[in-house]
Amino acid sequence: MSIPTPPQRINTRSNHEESPQHSPKEEKFSKRMNDEKSAKLPDIHTWLKSLGLECYVHSFKQQNIDLHSLPDVDDEHFKELGVTVGHRIKIRKALSDLQIKPQEEADLDQRMEYVCKVIVVGDIGTGKTSLIQRYTKGTFDKGYKATIGVDFCLKEITWNKTTNVSVQLWDIAGQERFANLTRMYYKEAKGAFVVFDVTRDRTFEAVLKWKADIDQKVTLPNGQVIPVVLLANKGDLVDKNYEINLDDFCREHGFKKWFLTSAKENYGVNDASEFLVETMLANDKIFSTPSVRDLGKGKVDLNKKNATPSDRMSSCCSF
Repeated sequence: MSIPTPPQRINTRSNHEESPQHSPKEEKFSKRMNDEKSAKLPDIHTWLKSLGLECYVHSFKQQNIDLHSLPDVDDEHFKELGVTVGHRIKIRKALSDLQIKPQEEADLDQRMEYVCKVIVVGDIGTGKTSLIQRYTKGTFDKGYKATIGVDFCLKEITWNKTTNVSVQLWDIAGQERFANLTRMYYKEAKGAFVVFDVTRDRTFEAVLKWKADIDQKVTLPNGQVIPVVLLANKGDLVDKNYEINLDDFCREHGFKKWFLTSAKENYGVNDASEFLVETMLANDKIFSTPSVRDLGKGKVDLNKKNATPSDRMSSCCSF
């Protein structure tokens, strides 16, 4: 579809006239003022006069600074405006009383935090625990013992400027004797990894069993299956010329995607995790979870459980 060409603007300025130039600070303050015009605050003139600081009214207005943008003025800019140190303190104290925050703090209040439960399954010895430890702690230990029942790890990540994500990774034991407990462990999961060992064909043959178990025991709010990602683990143990392509297999059996991974060499782990988190967040937006709340008041909890917020943190525990 062609985009119509906008009509040309006729230049009515003299050749000697130049467009007014605005500094980045002026543009920032002007944008803040326009975005928040609806807020009911005193006029800057009246407010400064009430503080006995009306001497700054002219310089503030010249740079389009009002009560909305004033919290973003730093010390350097205050100096340019001729505001003394004592008056800066007085202004900031008065702004605090009005509960007007700098833009960065205001943006933080609007951040959302999601808690995503992810189950990690696969036959015993496929490297599930090593993958989780690599992702959450950035470490690898050849001495991991077989998981008994279930282990739990938490990964706190800053997803983007408006979203934090707490990823709960449930490390499900691969032994057959724990099969009857999986329904309890799967409860309220929003995504899953199925792991196999590329050096052991038998573990690959078992992935469909694990996929069917997940599909049967946990679903999304609309009844559809949760997103499942297939991990071909221990890629560091195969020859460099080793080739594998599971695209058709994943399409045929309902896996969202597959990744060749190595917990030891640290490749594929973050890519797979980021893909699954992105998929889970997209699902949450579709289902419009009613428990969405501002980070300043609480967390968005995809699993109806609360977890302690953190800038970027990992922790693990066993059940």
